Amino acid sequence: MKRAFSVVAMLVACSHLGWAIYGPSLTRTDPTIAARACREARFEQGAAIVKAMQSGQAEEVVLVLSDALKEWNATPVTSEQFDALYAARSFCIHELVPATLPAAGFPDGDPQAWRQPTSLVVKFKELGVEYFYYGPDAQWTLKRNPSDLNLLVKNFIDSEWGRRAFLMMTEMGWSQGACQEGPDQFREVIKHGEPFLKHYPDSEVSDHVRLELANAYATWWNIAQSEPDAYTAPEAYAVGAQEAKQRAIVLYQEYLSAHPGKDEEARKRLNALRENPKGSEKFDYYCPDYED
Repeated sequence: MKRAFSVVAMLVACSHLGWAIYGPSLTRTDPTIAARACREARFEQGAAIVKAMQSGQAEEVVLVLSDALKEWNATPVTSEQFDALYAARSFCIHELVPATLPAAGFPDGDPQAWRQPTSLVVKFKELGVEYFYYGPDAQWTLKRNPSDLNLLVKNFIDSEWGRRAFLMMTEMGWSQGACQEGPDQFREVIKHGEPFLKHYPDSEVSDHVRLELANAYATWWNIAQSEPDAYTAPEAYAVGAQEAKQRAIVLYQEYLSAHPGKDEEARKRLNALRENPKGSEKFDYYCPDYED
């Protein structure tokens, strides 16, 4: 079984809720963005859905989720208008479903908790949303979100909500969980990010994608300049590292020109690439402890 422990922000997608180690089902975006998606989704219970989401209470979510799922599944995808509506509803559903549920009545880490699902776990299961008990976290964890970020990206990239999903996947290193694709998730960010910026250079998420792409390229260079250890052979990253460094510099410059004086961390990383032979010595989208 493959396992990985990332040293990067990959473990928390979008700098908000969600753990990339469990895959895209659990990642969540900024609550204000999620609420706007639900408003644009024009559900019949739109106000109640937004209220339930903003409350953060699973008890409120389960009361509105059944009708929301039915309405979402009944949404036609037959025109640009309905495509946009379906995408907003998909994004809203993804954000609405709780990533975890508490294991009420059991001490933390009690190995027997899985034997007795809580009433909330049962109610969600009746709606087709299943959770499994994860002992180390002492909580019930979502198995799979009914709305798949991968499909939202694949089928609705021309909508804002498809692009928002793209950013979320980018910030997870495009991993389906625990770096199962391999240690070098920065390559996945590059593979997806470059075509995206060619097609959408000025979208609502392009600057954020640009920054993450810069971090990915910088990681390539930083690894190539690092000291070898039990998990990393820097010489294996030498080919293309110089070009990656130059591309990172360009991307940081583009990002900072659009956000002057607002991102000190990006400026520090840019200066480190320019002035320090080892770069910034930061590793994003990289899972050094990875083995079969």
